[in-house]
Amino acid sequence: MNKFATVLFILWSLWANAIPAVAQSGSGKDKAARDLKYQGEMLMGRGDYGAARVVLLRASKLNPNDPELFLNLGRATYNTMERFGQGVEEAEGYLLKSMTLDPTQSRVFAHLAELKVIQGKHQEAVDYANRGIKNKNVWADCYYYKAVALSNLKRGAESLATIDQYLSLCHPTKRSLALETKASILENMGRYSDALPIYEEVYKDKKQDTYLFRESNCLEKMGKPLQAAKVLDKLIVNNPQDEAALVQRARLYVKAGDLKSAEADYSRAIAELPIAAYYKERAALYKKMGRLDLYQKDLKSAAAL
Repeated sequence: MNKFATVLFILWSLWANAIPAVAQSGSGKDKAARDLKYQGEMLMGRGDYGAARVVLLRASKLNPNDPELFLNLGRATYNTMERFGQGVEEAEGYLLKSMTLDPTQSRVFAHLAELKVIQGKHQEAVDYANRGIKNKNVWADCYYYKAVALSNLKRGAESLATIDQYLSLCHPTKRSLALETKASILENMGRYSDALPIYEEVYKDKKQDTYLFRESNCLEKMGKPLQAAKVLDKLIVNNPQDEAALVQRARLYVKAGDLKSAEADYSRAIAELPIAAYYKERAALYKKMGRLDLYQKDLKSAAAL
C-alpha cells in the first residue's frame, strides 16, 4: 500500500469509528434522560416531589422534546409545598410545554384544569377540562376537575352530572374522593338530605372525623340539631379531648334548647383549650340561663386572655 492509500485508509478508519461513537453519545444521552425520568417518577410515587423536581429538571435538559417528562415536571413542581406559591405558575409553564409537544394527550388538560381550580380561575379550569374530554383517550380526572370548577361557579346541576360521569370512569381507589365531592356539591346546592347518606357511606370506608362533621352539618341544616349532636357523640367518644367537637356539640345543644348539656360541653372544651372565644360563648350561654354572675366571670376571663 502506497503512502497516499495509507493516509486514505487511516482517514476512512477514523471516520467509520466516529459514527458509532457519535451514535453511542446520543444514545447515552437519551438513556440518561430516561433513567432520570424513571427516578423522578419513583420519587413522586413516594411523595418526595421536591427531589423529583430536581431530577426531572436535569432530565428535561437532556431531552427537551418529551411531553410526558414535562407533564411530570409540572406535577412535581406544584406539589412541592415549600415553594407552592411560585410553583403553581412555574408548573403551568411546564404543562403548557407538554401540551405544545403533544396536544393529543388528555392527561395534561386534567392537570391544567387542576391548576386553574387551585388558582380560583374556575372558568379556565372548565375550558381546559373540556379540551381534555374532547381527546380520543379521555383522562377521567378531566371530569373531576370540571365538576369541582362548575360547583365553584354555582352551576350545581351541571357539576352534579359531571361528577356522576367521573364516578362511572374513575379507578376504584378514587371512588371515595369522588363520592365526597358529590356530597359536597349536593351540600352546596342545599340538598342536605341527599348529601347525608353519601357522607355516611364515605365515613364507613375512610373512618375520618371530617365526614362526621359533614354529616352533623347536614343534619343541622335540615333542622335536626339533636340528631346532629348525636353524630358528634361518635367522634367525642373516640377523641374526648377534641375541644372543637365539644364546642360544636355545645352549639347544637343550645339550638336544641338543652342548655345544661351545652354548659357541660363548653366547660370541657375550656378545660382543654382556655381561649377567649370559648369563654365568650359560654358567657352568652350563662346570660341565656340567667346566671349573670357566671356571665360576668367568663367575660372577665375572656378579657384577660
